[in-house]
Amino acid sequence: MSYSVSDTIQLRPVAISDAKELFHLVDANRAHLSKWLAWVGGTRTADDTVEFLKSATGSHAAETVFAIIFKGRLAGIISWRFVERVTKRVSLGYWMAAEFQGNGIMAACVNYLTAELFDEQNVTAVEIEADTENLKSRAVAERCQFRYCGTLEKYAYLNGGFRDHAVYILTRDDWKNLKQKEKQRS
Repeated sequence: MSYSVSDTIQLRPVAISDAKELFHLVDANRAHLSKWLAWVGGTRTADDTVEFLKSATGSHAAETVFAIIFKGRLAGIISWRFVERVTKRVSLGYWMAAEFQGNGIMAACVNYLTAELFDEQNVTAVEIEADTENLKSRAVAERCQFRYCGTLEKYAYLNGGFRDHAVYILTRDDWKNLKQKEKQRS
């Protein structure tokens, strides 16, 4: 289940063999990532990354996790998990190393995976949550035509304080409308 997003961007399932490279990427971006992601503080060794990868690749994994490969280099992670299995709502999560930001990589990955989720997985809605102050992450959701639908106050505890999260959604109807508009422009 690997995907070629573009000539320079691939998504492939993470593997235990990614542990060392993934840990080094997180470690090199610790200051950048820890502003937004609580798990960064608990990722102190490559063994911590191995444990994450075991949970992400096991038969009972709660989410589907992909490595983002840009020009042959690991650039970040994007994942999806069911929020509600009956209604087939999923949540996307993502992070990218600072050196790769600003190239449209994450927006391309979000658009590609969203299309896969609607067209192949038959989901009804895709959600993205981001810290209200994480303007880059929020910009990805907005560039990908997700609708802002509210703020979850004091949603996450991070760096000694509670943080608010902005919630974005794209429904199946939104997706159909976007595809129809795209067709009309062609």
